[in-house]
Amino acid sequence: QKPLFASIKQPRWTSTLRIKFALRASLGLLGLIAFLWSILFYRQTQEVRGRHAQAWLQRRAIAENIATTCESALGEDQYSVERTRMSESFIKQLRKYPETKYIRLVDQDKVIVATSDVNELLSPYAVPADMTLLGTGGASRTVQMPDGGAIREFHQPVFRAGAERANAEPIGRLVMGVSIPSVVGDIVDP
Repeated sequence: QKPLFASIKQPRWTSTLRIKFALRASLGLLGLIAFLWSILFYRQTQEVRGRHAQAWLQRRAIAENIATTCESALGEDQYSVERTRMSESFIKQLRKYPETKYIRLVDQDKVIVATSDVNELLSPYAVPADMTLLGTGGASRTVQMPDGGAIREFHQPVFRAGAERANAEPIGRLVMGVSIPSVVGDIVDP
C-alpha cells in the first residue's frame, strides 16, 4: 500500500541535508588544505633555489678573489718566484675548499702559468669557444668530466692592478673548476 502523500515517504540517506553539508564541507576543507600546501610548496622551492644561487655566488666570489691576487704572476718570467708561489697558493685553496677540483692561471698567450696540478704547468690551454670573450664579471659553464662527474667551471678575467675594468683588456684568466654534486649535495631540501 502506497502512502497518500509522497512527502511522507523517508528520503534516501544520501540525499539528506546532513550528507550534502558534510560532503561540501569536507571538499571545501580539502580544497583549502591543497591551496595552502601549494603556497608552502612554492615558497620552499623558491627558498631552495635561493640557497643554490647563494652557494654558486660564494664560489664565484672565491674565484674573483683569487683572480685579483693573480696579477703579479702574469708578465713575469716563466720560472719566477711569483708564479711558483701562485701555484702553491692554488694548492692551499684546494685544501681549504675541497669541492674545488682545479685552479689554473692562463696568460694572454693561452699558456697555463700557474696551476694546482703541476703536470699542467706551462702547457697550452685550449680556451672553449663559448668562453673566448670574457666580460668584466667573468663567465661560467658546465663541463662533464671523464669520470662522470659534473664540474662548474668559472672563468674570471685578470686585470692589471689599478686599471679601470670597464675599458681595460684582461691580461689573463683564472679558470676554477668546482664539483657540482659537492656544492649542491650540502643544500638541504626540507
